[in-house]
Amino acid sequence: MARRLPFDEPVKVCDRASGRTPLCAEAVVVVDVLDKNDNKPLFNTTSNLHVHVPANRVGLLTRIFANDADADGPNSDIEYSFIGPLFDDKLRIDSYGRISTVEALKPGSQIHVTVLAQDHGEPRLNNSVTLILEALGRSRKTSAANKPPKFVEKDAWKELYVSDSDPVGVIVGIVRAEDPDNDPLWYSIADDSDNPNETFAFKTATGELILARSVSLIDPALSEVTLKVVVSEAAASKVRRVTSQ
Repeated sequence: MARRLPFDEPVKVCDRASGRTPLCAEAVVVVDVLDKNDNKPLFNTTSNLHVHVPANRVGLLTRIFANDADADGPNSDIEYSFIGPLFDDKLRIDSYGRISTVEALKPGSQIHVTVLAQDHGEPRLNNSVTLILEALGRSRKTSAANKPPKFVEKDAWKELYVSDSDPVGVIVGIVRAEDPDNDPLWYSIADDSDNPNETFAFKTATGELILARSVSLIDPALSEVTLKVVVSEAAASKVRRVTSQ
């Protein structure tokens, strides 16, 4: 990535040879600072990454992300994909690292996959991690008495702050909810929510709102982002969802 740093004042150069009237010229100097692509994407782990995901559900399971220390631009712009030999036909991953399934996972099952994170610099640098997805579900069947989850402690997370100096992976805040039946809860950003450049993401099993992409990629004119937060609990074939904005 090239950044231009113009000086406020022009630079003047003069020829003051003896016995002659100085001859001068001036010009504005622009310095291009080039960012060498010398950092590969890094996952926040040195071993396998174990993630709890919802059972009995088709669609989004979780999101994975890595950080690249290069300056904003192609050198730090990361895309994700699955690579062999660990792969599962049920799973899909998009360029933002969102992992989904086309077939519901059984409670207690585990799937091992390898995720590749690759930047867009020259040369393109990459890193990979083995992801262990463990599907959690209810221990009992759905009953008519099953109650929906509810958000709690809203004052602590309804307004959160982040800056362009915050690194990818930082916890922006923690959304809290509880379920009267003590079922596992899963957090996500609503599909119709305004999440520019997919900058924010949840750790689906914990409610931690994560900075998944650099804030500097958001339009500078945008000073506020409103996210619709969804918490759901899977009860056999039925999913209860509660939304907060």
